[in-house]
Amino acid sequence: MTHQSTEAKVTEIIPLSDEVLKLTLQPQTYLPYIAGQYLKVMTTTDGICYSIADAPTRSRTYELHIRLSPNNPEQQAFLNIARTQQHFPLLLPFGACHTEALSTTKPTLYIAGGTGFAPIKAMIEQGITSETHLYWSVRQHAGLYLNALPENWQKKSPLFHYHPFVHDKIDDALTQKITKQHGLEALRNFQIVLAGSFPFVYAKRDELLALGLSPAQLFSDAFEFEQT
Repeated sequence: MTHQSTEAKVTEIIPLSDEVLKLTLQPQTYLPYIAGQYLKVMTTTDGICYSIADAPTRSRTYELHIRLSPNNPEQQAFLNIARTQQHFPLLLPFGACHTEALSTTKPTLYIAGGTGFAPIKAMIEQGITSETHLYWSVRQHAGLYLNALPENWQKKSPLFHYHPFVHDKIDDALTQKITKQHGLEALRNFQIVLAGSFPFVYAKRDELLALGLSPAQLFSDAFEFEQT
């Protein structure tokens, strides 16, 4: 999909936790995207990348989940614009890790770190068509800032299984839990989507590859940014 630009303003700001805000963006011209993709808020020269946290809907808005970073001046400048409902430029869509890149029949394993839940939320909301597992990894329980949502998905769909994981380190404990839960041979049949901070995604990717899984099974937009 070709990148397009529009103007937008923030119409709603809701705290999801002490550290995460939900922003609803209303564009002047709605630009289409695929669930799982991200946009750029062009309040800086290079833009600030944010995953779109909802699947395309009739609301024709974009939902963002923003982890507050007080020491990030670019983010603070954008939030000042957002709070005053000033218009700002958007550029979208970006990212090759989206629902159309996945099989609708293979089992899917989503691994989210922190606000990496945002693009995965969009992909799950697009529809569950096969066995689906979500592992949401955070360092404190408060990091599960929309915990009731995947719990509700699990109640509504027999295909969906939710595994919150609270652990205060980026190590291989989550990968060990996943391997124990499913077994290595069964994991070879999954398509695996990774989302979160770059260190989190790269660490989980390397751990899964070390187990003998194929790179072709793994999907993440973070791979596009890795230094080689």
